[in-house]
Amino acid sequence: PTQASDGSAQAGGGPVSPERAAEVPLSHAALQQTPRRTLAFSHSLNPRVQHYAIAHFRAIRAAFGISPKAFAAAFASLLPELQHPSRRSYRLLGESVSEGASGSFFYWVKHTDGRDTGYIVKQVTRREKDALMHILPAYKQHVQARGGASLLRYLSCHSMRLRWPWAGKVYFVVMRNFFPAKPQLSFDLKGATANRRALKAWQLHQTNTVSNIYNTLRDWEWMDIGMATDLEPADRDELWSIISADTALLRRLSLLDYSLLLGIYRPPPTMLPQQRHAQLAELVRQSGGTAFISRDRQKVYFFGIIDVLEHFSLRWRLQRIVLRALYCLAMRHADSDGISAMPPPLYADRFQTFVANEVLHLRDPPQMAPVDEEWREGGWVALLKRLTGAYGAAGRGPRGSGLKRWNRLWERRRRGLVKQRIDAEHDDYVARIRELEEHIQILEGELGGARRREGGLPDAV
Repeated sequence: PTQASDGSAQAGGGPVSPERAAEVPLSHAALQQTPRRTLAFSHSLNPRVQHYAIAHFRAIRAAFGISPKAFAAAFASLLPELQHPSRRSYRLLGESVSEGASGSFFYWVKHTDGRDTGYIVKQVTRREKDALMHILPAYKQHVQARGGASLLRYLSCHSMRLRWPWAGKVYFVVMRNFFPAKPQLSFDLKGATANRRALKAWQLHQTNTVSNIYNTLRDWEWMDIGMATDLEPADRDELWSIISADTALLRRLSLLDYSLLLGIYRPPPTMLPQQRHAQLAELVRQSGGTAFISRDRQKVYFFGIIDVLEHFSLRWRLQRIVLRALYCLAMRHADSDGISAMPPPLYADRFQTFVANEVLHLRDPPQMAPVDEEWREGGWVALLKRLTGAYGAAGRGPRGSGLKRWNRLWERRRRGLVKQRIDAEHDDYVARIRELEEHIQILEGELGGARRREGGLPDAV
């Protein structure tokens, strides 16, 4: 490969080592010569393919424990064939269209036998590519400092110029596939309420979906059906630490419109307990630190933070002004807090509050510092006004944060008698598990005592 002026690499002729193969994720010829619904991957080199920030992404993958050879193997059937571009080595890619507003294409990278490699190739816009390049140094420092404990998983970035005249570039990123197995339920959660419903009211109650599998649901469905995660306390604390650190990074980089991707997978009920436990453990291993087994050991939760490449630009500022004006005209000013076009400090605060209280149900949710003035006047000005007592009758004080600020967006859902029933049943179920665990310990102690007596040994004190 030859080095471009911007530090990226451009594919050229010559042999390719297994380590360099990881930087050639898509072949132009393969995309042009294969059917739309079943794409193929070829290692033939093409000067139209360009790779960005190779060294940075290699360091990021290393922080996640992904070696160059392992990453290359995900895109190659036989690594020795890379030395001979004439030998075409194809890999199946499953294509899908994004369910979001962007309409981006996703390609699930599969092994030749159909197994998932753990990677997704996603089409992005040039603006999103530029945003990723802008935040890349801070992102690399973040994942390295945390030893790979992050739900942000961008692993490489590439572009390809199309064949026809005057055609522009198509940009792709390689990401972690957060769902190593297809979950029965999946959610895209932001903490927002405006346009955050995936199903109509009648669809929410129908039972004739294919295999009872729905498309990705959103915030309103999460609250309408009384969803909650059920994790071990240690796992819940670990997950909250990861989400808090990632959100702090996104807030510092002035990013917004990201969401928590959450999937719930249950093994088939016909599985034996040993098989089910083995499968759940294997899915956790494949996820690379983004999955957690439930407390009852019957399901696994997949987590990821996605769609983070949106800066709080003029476009978002104008959208916020227009939407807030429309809500005011409709006499629904309080509901304007539910839009996605929020300044990054407010967006991050609402996102964290929703995750802490509506997703993880932390017993002692963190108290968020007021953030309203930090984006209106700047962090230093807001701090100075607090220290000098400038807030008060003479001026407008901060509107607060955390549950006090955002709870009214969600208080109509899963409240009152419904919430009491859900909480009571959950407490009963947790208490029953604790009783069974204590009973098992007693039985194990009695069994150990019986074995010692049979062997003529004294009982342990």
